[in-house]
Amino acid sequence: MSIPPAGGEKNLREGDVIVEVQSQKVKTPEDVSNRINADAKAGRKVELMLVNRDGDMRYVGLRLN
Repeated sequence: MSIPPAGGEKNLREGDVIVEVQSQKVKTPEDVSNRINADAKAGRKVELMLVNRDGDMRYVGLRLN
């Protein structure tokens, strides 16, 4: 899965797998993109994502513009 351009600033690394966005499971890059775009249009300012990095699960916040 590719990392959104702003992701590099938000502690996301190449190889990270985004598992959830706002507590909703995502399976494809399109799922992630669709969820983030819908939340941005709804006025959300921050997305909380659960990320799997080499088996270590962590939450990462992503500020939306």
